[in-house]
Amino acid sequence: MEHKRYCNGATAKIMKKRTCLIPMLRIPELTGLKPHDLIQAKVRAINRNCQGDFSPTNDEGQKVVACPARMTSVMAHKKDVTRS
Repeated sequence: MEHKRYCNGATAKIMKKRTCLIPMLRIPELTGLKPHDLIQAKVRAINRNCQGDFSPTNDEGQKVVACPARMTSVMAHKKDVTRS
């Protein structure tokens, strides 16, 4: 799956930095991966003259993270309150 929005080597910004970044919190949406799944990637170079072979797929590295859910309101029950 190619994500040109984040890693389009034809753009001047990507070419200058020679780096592309995909926001971690977008990975599940873009790939269908679930939290704790391994993020696997292959890369290759493409220029005017030719394109290289894909790199081997990684078998270790970063795993999908999830943003914590919003906390519920704090509640106190009489039985939880102590007076000292």
